Amino acid sequence: MKSKTRLIVVLALLAIVSVPFLIPSYTLGWRAEDSEDEGSYYDIDFSTHKWLAWEAVDLFPDSKVTWITENLRAFWLGVEAPYNAGAADEAGLNSSNYGKIHVNESILYLDSTGTTVTNDTLAVYADAEYDKLVIELNKEAVDYADAAFYAGAMSHYISQAGSYGAIWNETLWGTFNRTEWDFYEGIVESGSKIEHFDQPSFYFGFENTNVFANSYFLVSPSTLVAENAYDATVNLAKNTHPYAQSMRDNLWTNVTAGFQWSTDYKANVTDCTTFAVEAIYSAIAQAMEDVNWAYITLPSPVVTYDNVTHHLEIPEFDATFTNDTGTYNLNETIATIAEVWYVYYDYDSDTPDSLSSDNFDLSYNATSGKWYYADHLAPYTAANRNHSVIFYFDMDRAAPTWSNLSVEMIFVPFYNTSINWLDYHYDNVSRTLDIWNVSVTCWDIPEIGEVTIDEVSSLKWHLYTKGEGSLIADAAGIQVIDTEGNDVEGDLYQSGFIGSGGNFSSFENDVGLVFSAVNTELYVLVRVELIVPVGYIRYSDAGGDDIFIPFIQRNGVNTFRAKDHDITISEPELEVYTEEIAGITKTYINAYGITAISDYNNTVLNYYEIIEKEVHGSDRREARWKVFLFDGIPARLTGDLTWNETAQFWFVEGVEVGFLPDNRYYLAAKIVNMNTNFTTSPWGPQSEIFEIKRPLPVLYYILPEFFLAGFIVLFGWLAWYRPRKKRMKIQAEREARLEKIYD
Repeated sequence: MKSKTRLIVVLALLAIVSVPFLIPSYTLGWRAEDSEDEGSYYDIDFSTHKWLAWEAVDLFPDSKVTWITENLRAFWLGVEAPYNAGAADEAGLNSSNYGKIHVNESILYLDSTGTTVTNDTLAVYADAEYDKLVIELNKEAVDYADAAFYAGAMSHYISQAGSYGAIWNETLWGTFNRTEWDFYEGIVESGSKIEHFDQPSFYFGFENTNVFANSYFLVSPSTLVAENAYDATVNLAKNTHPYAQSMRDNLWTNVTAGFQWSTDYKANVTDCTTFAVEAIYSAIAQAMEDVNWAYITLPSPVVTYDNVTHHLEIPEFDATFTNDTGTYNLNETIATIAEVWYVYYDYDSDTPDSLSSDNFDLSYNATSGKWYYADHLAPYTAANRNHSVIFYFDMDRAAPTWSNLSVEMIFVPFYNTSINWLDYHYDNVSRTLDIWNVSVTCWDIPEIGEVTIDEVSSLKWHLYTKGEGSLIADAAGIQVIDTEGNDVEGDLYQSGFIGSGGNFSSFENDVGLVFSAVNTELYVLVRVELIVPVGYIRYSDAGGDDIFIPFIQRNGVNTFRAKDHDITISEPELEVYTEEIAGITKTYINAYGITAISDYNNTVLNYYEIIEKEVHGSDRREARWKVFLFDGIPARLTGDLTWNETAQFWFVEGVEVGFLPDNRYYLAAKIVNMNTNFTTSPWGPQSEIFEIKRPLPVLYYILPEFFLAGFIVLFGWLAWYRPRKKRMKIQAEREARLEKIYD
C-alpha cells in the first residue's frame, strides 16, 4: 500500500514538473527591438511592430491623430514597452505592467478550427491598454503623450496576433521550431527602411514618414472598421490562422532578403501584416469613438504681406470640426486656441529652421462665421529671413491641430532703428544701478516713429566689462556675470515699463554681487528688439563676411568699478594651554567665537556662504587664521578655520606654538567672500596677547666649562706639544746631515 502511494506521489510530481515543457516558452511574435540596449533612448530603434503601428496611424486624417503625431516619441516608447519595461520608465509611467511579453505572454491560441479562443493572453493585454487609452482621452485635461504611449502599447499587443508564431497550435501543426521563427522574423525585419528614428521635428509636417516602412512588403488595408482592442486582437488571430501552417511549412531558410521568397509566400506575409494594420486601426478608431473624439480641419493659410509698411493680412477662412455626429463650424465659443505662428527658414535658404517662439491671435467674424487677421503690423517676425505662416487651433474633446504651411513664403527685411540716448549711475554706497533717458526711434516705419511700450518686444540693460567680446555688435566687450553665475541684466521697467513719450528707465537695480577684478571697468549697454524686425549689418573681422545682427544696441560711455564688500570680523577668543607629552611640555592655543558679516545685505559669512554655496569663476573664498608677533609681523604660522554649526562661529584648536621663539604673539582671522580681494583685504582684530617664554636649557649652564676645557687644551698644544714636535723635526734633520758627511 505504501509503495503504491509513493508511486502516485512520484507520478504526480513528475507531471507537475513536466507541465512547463508542454507549454511553449519562447517569444512568439514579431521581433521587438530594445532601445535600451543601445545605452540611450535618444535614438529609438525601428522595428516591425513600429512599422505596423505607423501604417495604422497613417490611415487616419492627419488632424484626427495629432495627439499621436505630435507625440511620436511617446508613441514609439509605447510600442516598445510590452517587450521593454524601461521604455515605460523613460515615458514617466509605471513600468510594473510592461516588459512581460517575452515570458509566455505573447500568445493567443485558437482551437483546431480557428474559431474558438483557448488562450486570450494577448487580447487581455491589448484590452488593458485600450482601457487606459479611453480613460486618458476622456479626461478634461488630456495628457496627449500618455495617450500616445497607451495607443502604442496597445498596437504592439494587437499586431503580435498577426504573426504565425503567436497563434501556433502544436497539437494541430506539430512542434514549434524556434530557429526557423527567428529566421522568419529577421528576414521581415531586414526590410525596414531605417534602423533608428531621428528626433521628431519641431513640426510634424516636416517629418519624412516615408521611411517608416518596409521595403519588402507593401500593405494595403481595406477593411477599416472600429472595434475594441480585445475583439480586434482575436479577429486578427482568426484571420491569421488559415495562413499559419503554410507560413512555417513553406518557409525558405536559404534566402537573405524578403524579396527572394516566392511570390505566394510574400503575398501571405503581406496579407498577415495587412490584417495587423487593420486591427490596430480598428482599436484606435473605436477608442476615439468611445469618447466622441473630434478633429479639427483647417485650410492652408493665405497671407498678404507688404515689406515696406510691414503690414500683414490674413483674409477670412473657415475652420471646422468633425465628430461622430457630423461636421460643424468651429466658432470663437468652441475654439480654445486660434493662433498664428511662423516657421522660420535659414538665412538665404528655403530650409525650415525653427518655429517662432511667439504667436498672435486670430479674430473671429460672428456674422460670416470666419476667422481672419486684419491688416496690421506683422508681429514677431524675424529679420532678413523667409517665413511661412501656420495656424494652430484647439478645442475641448479634440487634440491641438496645426494647419499646413501657407501657400507662399514671405521675406521679411529689417527696419532702421536707433537708441537715441542713455544715462546711468552706479551708487557706491547702496551698490545699485540707475538707468534712465533711454529713447528709441524706428525711422523706417513712420507708423511707429518714437517707440512706445506697445511696440517693444524686448528692451534690456546689460552690465558689460571692456574686453574682447563675441562678434555680435560694435566691440561691446563681455557680459558681466555676478559671483553667483547670473548675467547682470534687467528690463527697462519697474512695476511695468516706466516712461512717457518713449523714455524708458529702470532704477535701484541691485548689482551688489558684481566683483570688479583688478584693472577692469564696467559700463552699461542697452539692447532693444521691437515687434517689427530691427538690426544692422556688421562686417566680421574674423570671417571677412557681413554678419546680420538681429537687434539694436547702444554702449554707455561712463565706466565704473563695483565696490568690494566690507567684511566685519569679530575678535577671536583665545585659550592657551600646555600638555606633557613623553616628558616634554608643549604649548597650544585654541581660538573660537570668530564671526564675519558682509556689509552687503548684512550677510553672515557662515559655512554655506564660504564653503557650500555654488559660485561662478575661480573660488576666492577663504576662512583663515594667522599668528603674528605683537608688532604685527607674521609668524608664518597659519591655517584654515573650522565652522561650528551648533555655535555658529569659526574656530581653530590645537595649534602648537611652544616652538616659536620667545616673544609676544596674537592670532587674527581673515574671512572673505567672492566679492572681496583676499590679498588686499585686512586681517581682522587681534586676539589677546600670549607670550612664549621657555626655561633655559642645561647646556646654558655648562657652556662656560666647555670653553675653559677647550682653552686648556689649546694652551697645552701651543706651549708643549707644538715646540716639542718642532725640536724633534730639527734633531732629525741634523742627524741626516751628519750621516751624509760620514758616508
